[in-house]
Amino acid sequence: MVQEGLVQQRILYHGSQNLFADSVPYKRYIFATKPLMDTFQRQMYGYAIVIMNEQTIFERYSPYLSDGAEISLVTSAGDVMSSSVRDTTNMYRPELLEYAKIGGEREDYGLMTKGDMTYISFYIPEFDAYLLQEIDGNIAFAPLKKIAYRIAEVVIIVLLLIIISVYLLTRKITKPLYELVDTMQNAKVDSLQSHPLQEGVSYEIKVVTKTYNHLVKEIDLYTNRLMVEQNERRKADLSALQMQINPHFLYNTLTSIKYLAKMNRIDDVDRTITSLSTMLQNTIGSTEDIVTVEHEIENLKHYVYINKIRYGEQVDVLFDIRQDCMDLYIPKLIIQPFVENAFFHAFPSMRKGTIHIFIRQQADRLLIEVLDDGVGAQENKERIKKRSVSGIGIDNVHHRIVLLYGTKYGVEFESASGYGTAVKISLPIIQNISVEQ
Repeated sequence: MVQEGLVQQRILYHGSQNLFADSVPYKRYIFATKPLMDTFQRQMYGYAIVIMNEQTIFERYSPYLSDGAEISLVTSAGDVMSSSVRDTTNMYRPELLEYAKIGGEREDYGLMTKGDMTYISFYIPEFDAYLLQEIDGNIAFAPLKKIAYRIAEVVIIVLLLIIISVYLLTRKITKPLYELVDTMQNAKVDSLQSHPLQEGVSYEIKVVTKTYNHLVKEIDLYTNRLMVEQNERRKADLSALQMQINPHFLYNTLTSIKYLAKMNRIDDVDRTITSLSTMLQNTIGSTEDIVTVEHEIENLKHYVYINKIRYGEQVDVLFDIRQDCMDLYIPKLIIQPFVENAFFHAFPSMRKGTIHIFIRQQADRLLIEVLDDGVGAQENKERIKKRSVSGIGIDNVHHRIVLLYGTKYGVEFESASGYGTAVKISLPIIQNISVEQ
């Protein structure tokens, strides 16, 4: 072949499948031509033609084929001499030549990546051709991606199993603790409850539960003992107060009896002695601190009678007791100190007056009112803190009521100069003595 008077001495490959179709027994073949030159005379004297079976070339590189990979043998002119994509053999594909030339005309490899495609080329100078491999990453690495996904699935499943196992193990440990905490939080001082000892719990939880139950048992024992001691102490305090009856009260009463005897008023002597003995029996002889309204009023009437014998009839005492209150229970000796206060402070210098005692139910309370129309004074409020003639302080009444029933009950006291004094005692309605005790 002559070009501009020169002969191209390189190997030329021809892809036409029609030239030797009748004489070549190959399905696909490659024939190459190369000019034969006389090196001394520098003249061409002929051509060498080589016909190659393309299948032989294909079998050489086919073992290296894999999914997503294509191998082509491309001439330097862009003709595909052989390809793993069989239909492209002997086609002119200049785009492949661009990828193939990345290796240059060197005896080494060239590598280029474009998108998901990777191109590897190797120049074969003996054939003036390039061996090009195209690798589609999406297909070639699909098995690796599947393995990665499978590993991720296994890792996620293992993590979930670990999380579930840790949760179940933690719940097994913490659930008894939460139940114990709930028992402690819901526990009240007046109704402590033991926590049931469960099977299958850890040693530490068993120890904590047993310790808590032991503390509950000890607290219950201590509370019961304290209630008994407080009840006994309350009775002892009442007994001590009852023993503090003012000796002047007894002396004056006995003097009054002596005077009645000299006056030969035998009936009055008998009734006075009876009233005094009844008062002493109810005040000193009995340690019960809860009595019925009827019993308290009866004892109070004996006291009023003795005072009238001593001081005359200038002070009148009127009782207004509702019938439905007679059987209700109240602390003993809570009315008498206020009546005494009225007798000795509301009516000085033999002043006449009246003391009214009202007892009635109002809503969920029992109200006891002691009213007098005496002199009344702001100073009378201070006298409420002093001990009465019988020895039981008026302030002690309020303290006893608060101690027994709480701060919502107690004594209210009002006094105004020229208008008298009003005392209001508020108590719960107690129909059965066992409820209070």
